[in-house]
Amino acid sequence: MFSYINERKALISEFIEDYLLKKSNEFSAVNTWGKDVSERVNYFTKDGKMIRGALILFSHDMCGNRNQRYALRSAAAIELLQSYLLIHDDIMDRDKFRRGNPSIFHQYSLMIPDMPADQAEHFGASMGICAGDVAIFLALGLLLDDASDNAVKNSVMELFFREMTLVGFGQMQDIYFGISRKIPETKDVMDLYTYKTSRYTFSLPLKVGALISGDTVNADILFNIGIKLGIIFQIRDDELGLFGESDKIGKVAGSDVREGKMTIFMTELLPSLQSDEKEKIYSFFGKETAKVDDIVYLRNIIENKGIRSKVEVIKKKLSDECSDMIKSINVAENYKDMIYKLLEYNLTRDK
Repeated sequence: MFSYINERKALISEFIEDYLLKKSNEFSAVNTWGKDVSERVNYFTKDGKMIRGALILFSHDMCGNRNQRYALRSAAAIELLQSYLLIHDDIMDRDKFRRGNPSIFHQYSLMIPDMPADQAEHFGASMGICAGDVAIFLALGLLLDDASDNAVKNSVMELFFREMTLVGFGQMQDIYFGISRKIPETKDVMDLYTYKTSRYTFSLPLKVGALISGDTVNADILFNIGIKLGIIFQIRDDELGLFGESDKIGKVAGSDVREGKMTIFMTELLPSLQSDEKEKIYSFFGKETAKVDDIVYLRNIIENKGIRSKVEVIKKKLSDECSDMIKSINVAENYKDMIYKLLEYNLTRDK
């Protein structure tokens, strides 16, 4: 599966580079930022794993391979939309680094060395928001393909618009959970995982590829498989955010704690704590000043209370349900095997 993803990443990267180069030449006539944003978005996008775009091409191949042109355009579109989400996400989370490199807004904040720190931060955030907005419309331009069948194009665009809208609501819920002292139910966080990450990361691309190939039967099954894959992916992401190594995960370990991210680990942990333990955690949770010792304390209490093991049980249940659905899709066995490998990756990845 991963050799396939890497091959498709190279194909999507080349397409995006050519597309943004043409747009850069067009936009440079407006002002210097036309070229600047096109180049930054290009490098930022190509630095990602491009799993979403590769999944569109994978599903398209698996379900009939009937419109390679539109599949590739859709794959590039979802990667540009992913860049938009990450650019804005870094601003909201105040993450100065992404994948080990300066995030887009932080790049802009460093552009004018003599600017006072507060002005530089505001300038960077403002420019980052604009760059993310540009990425949205660059993506939409790819979906508006006159050479594709209108019925297919309309169904794909409708799915894109719906799912990306839901991501916005999921992000708002995530922000609210980060500032509220009310402890959400684990179900609420699972819903957050579903709408903020799972559906657009796995369900959307898997269904889009099937729709482009005209396979409406497998499209819905693949969408539901994607939900399970995505929830597992996000649980593992949160686990790495707590227990992973900074040099592997591409951001500072414990940054989710400093940002006040309400994860499944927290919803399972907090109700089990004594009042003094809870107050200790709230003394640093959601605060940029949280120290390494604070993160270690949280890690230890999660382990000692059996929360990590409990979450593993939840992941195992989701994995079993996903496996059963993979068995039910009517595609060649080699494609099923590749989805199983993706499931295993989501369960065990280290970055």
